[in-house]
Amino acid sequence: KAIATLEQIVKRDPLRFEVYNALGDLYEDLDKTDRAISNYQQSLVLNPNQLELYERVALAQMRLKKFADASATLANAKEKFPTKFQIPYLIGLLQTDQKNYTNAVASFADAETLAKEDPEQIKPSSAFYFAYGSAYERLGQDEKAVAMFRKAIELDPNNHNACNYLGYMWADKGVHLEESLELIQKALKLAPDNGAYLDSLGWVLFQMGRYEEALPPLQRAVAMIQKEDQQEDATILDHLAEVLLKLDKRDEALAALRRAAKADPDNKDLAGKLQKYSAAPTSST
Repeated sequence: KAIATLEQIVKRDPLRFEVYNALGDLYEDLDKTDRAISNYQQSLVLNPNQLELYERVALAQMRLKKFADASATLANAKEKFPTKFQIPYLIGLLQTDQKNYTNAVASFADAETLAKEDPEQIKPSSAFYFAYGSAYERLGQDEKAVAMFRKAIELDPNNHNACNYLGYMWADKGVHLEESLELIQKALKLAPDNGAYLDSLGWVLFQMGRYEEALPPLQRAVAMIQKEDQQEDATILDHLAEVLLKLDKRDEALAALRRAAKADPDNKDLAGKLQKYSAAPTSST
């Protein structure tokens, strides 16, 4: 009813940009993202001096994987607002979505510089430094990634994404395991039903040699991810298999590896593990 009323207003007075904004918000609430974008774009035609609206349009286009459209939106925004850090920040997010991590890091650096140069601007948030750290981690620049994740947690101690990412990054490399465990436990306290965080907990416990403790969170993570996504997660199944092998549950480990290989058939490491353990003598139990 609200949409119908607003569309009648637009027909009578098509130059009221704020009505298009309201329509866009309503369509977003209804998950009709294309319709939302269309209304936001019409609003920008009428009033291009709306930084937040450029952000909304670009983010919506990224959610729809319309990367070329998002790039065009952000190019227009950058021309209109050359000193606002939000634009290179969003460009960095777009480049991250496209796995262009080198350029993403450069864009995040530009955003940080712009924010520092303008004392009137809203400062980069915890989410900004999380994205920055993620890009550095994907490039293998771990020290810089750690600095960004620490900054994200400093700005928002309840940023459980940053806590888990940093904790898992260390756990996967087998370093700083005590601090890694603390960070992952904190993330789980904030989001106790997150399957990825349960996987992180199981993996850090595995790396600490606490195999019996590692098994339950990994089993729960496998079940939870499968229920949420309706598909298997090869990494979590691989972690589960590693723990089961340490506990001399080879048949169960093989079953987990088969599921992992099926979920990620191009993974040569999984194929090699499956071949290795399938060739070993079967247990007598």
